[in-house]
Amino acid sequence: FNLMIDCFFLIDIVKNFFTGYVNENDSIVMDHRRVALHYLQGWFFFDLISSVPIDAILRLLGDSDEGDSNNDLARSAKGLKALRLMRIAKVFRLLRVSRVFVYFRRVRDLLAQRFKITIHDGVIKLFNLAMLMLLLSHWLGCVAFMLARLMEFPLDSWVVYADLVDAPVSRQYSWSLFKGMSSLVGVGFQAPPAVAQSCDTTSDWCTIETWYTLFTLYCGSVFYALLISNVSTIMLSMNMASRLFNEKMDKVNELLRSKKLPPHTRDRVREFFRLKHDGGKILQEAEILGELSPALRREILIHTSQELTDKVPFLRNASTKFVAKLVAHLEPLIAFEGDVIVEEGTTGENLYFIYSGVVEVRSHFARAAIAHKDCNAKVEDEMVREAHDADGETLGHIHAAIGEGSYFGDVAVIMKTRRTASVRARTTCVLLALSAEDLFACLADYPEYYSFLKYVAEQRLLRIAHLHPGQKSAASRAAVRQVDLEDSNTPLYAEAP
Repeated sequence: FNLMIDCFFLIDIVKNFFTGYVNENDSIVMDHRRVALHYLQGWFFFDLISSVPIDAILRLLGDSDEGDSNNDLARSAKGLKALRLMRIAKVFRLLRVSRVFVYFRRVRDLLAQRFKITIHDGVIKLFNLAMLMLLLSHWLGCVAFMLARLMEFPLDSWVVYADLVDAPVSRQYSWSLFKGMSSLVGVGFQAPPAVAQSCDTTSDWCTIETWYTLFTLYCGSVFYALLISNVSTIMLSMNMASRLFNEKMDKVNELLRSKKLPPHTRDRVREFFRLKHDGGKILQEAEILGELSPALRREILIHTSQELTDKVPFLRNASTKFVAKLVAHLEPLIAFEGDVIVEEGTTGENLYFIYSGVVEVRSHFARAAIAHKDCNAKVEDEMVREAHDADGETLGHIHAAIGEGSYFGDVAVIMKTRRTASVRARTTCVLLALSAEDLFACLADYPEYYSFLKYVAEQRLLRIAHLHPGQKSAASRAAVRQVDLEDSNTPLYAEAP
C-alpha cells in the first residue's frame, strides 16, 4: 500500500512539470521550459523527498520486522535507526494539503453564487482550528509511537503496557491518537496507565518519554491559549454588526427614558431603528464603499440595487451605468403609517422611490373631481374622507394609491414647481430619497432619460390640473384618460376611480 501511495505522488511530480501556473500578472503560463523552472524553484524539493519510497529501500537493504542477521546494515543498529529516520520526510506531504484549500474556496464561492448558501468566515476559522487540533494530535501520537519503535519497544514503554506491539495498525493508531489528544489537553499524566507517562526509573527510555511528555504538555498549553484567543476573536467578529446595533439601541433606550417620552413614541423610535438597520445589524457600508475603487464600487452598487431595479419600471429599462450612478446617491427614509412625506404647496427638493409599503396621493381638488362623477358610481368612504396632518390641517382627498416600484415628487423637482399634491404613508414604508441636485447630475449624461422623466412629470401635472374645478381644457381631459406610464407597471398600483 505504501509503495502504491509513493508511486501516486511520483506520478504527481511528473504531472506538475506539465501543469501551467498563474504568474504575478494573473496570466496563465503554459511554456514548458518556464513551467518546469517554476516548479523546480518551488515545490519540487518538498514533493521529491516526501515521495521517495523509503519503506521499499529499507526492505531492499534488509530492514524488516523480523530482522536480517545476514545483512551488514541490519547488524548495525545505529545505522539502521538513522536510516529509519528518513521516513520523517513523509511529513512534507502535508505541505501539499495547503494547495487543497484553493479548491475549498472555489466550492464556497460556488455555494454562495449558485445556491445562495453563505458560509461565514468565522465558521471556516473554527473548522480550521478543529482540523489543526486533530493534525497536532496526530503528529504527537505518531511521534510517541515512533520513539517507542525506534527504541525497539522497551518493556516499560506505554506501547508494551497497552499490548500494542503486535496489534493491528488501526488499534495502534487509535491508541496513539488518544495519547496525543490526552497530552494536548493536559492529561498526559492522568490518562489510563496504558498511555500515561508511567516511568519511575532513570533508564534511557524513561528519560526520553518523560521529556517528550513534558514537551506535549507545553504544546497543549500553548494550543489551549491559542484556541481560547481565536475562539473569542471569531465570536466577536461573527456578531460585530449585531453588537454595534445592540449598543446603539441601549443608547436610544437611555435617551428615551431620560426624555420621559410616551410609550407610543418610544415604540415608533425603536421600530424606526429596526427597519433602518435590517436584521438588527449596523454595517459601515458608506465607509467601506468609500475606500474602494470606482469600478469596484460601481460593481457592488449594481449588485445590491438589483432588487430595487427590478421593482422600478424606469430603472428596469435603464442602463446599468446610469443605475449605478443613481443608486449611489439614494438615502433611505422610514415613514410610518399616517406620516406625511410631502405636503401640497411646498417646495420640492427630493424625489422618492418606494422600496416597500403603500402611500396615498392626496389633493384638495380631488373632492371636486369626485363630485362631478356619475351619481351611480360607487365612491368609497375613504376616498371622500379628508385626512389631516400633525398640525390639524387638511391634506385633501385621495387621488391615487401607489406602492413599491413607484416614485413620486418628480413633478416638483423636474418641472421646478411647488408640490401639486400631498403624499401620506398608508402603511409603514421604506423609501429611497434622491435630491434634485443629485438627480440632475445623474441625468446630465443621459438626456434621453431626462426627456422621459419630464414627459411622465408633465402627464402627472396635467392629471392633477384636471382635478381643478375650473380646468376644462381638452388637453387635460386627454391627459387624464391616459394611464400613468410608470405606476401602471407596478404590482400594487391602484388609481382612485
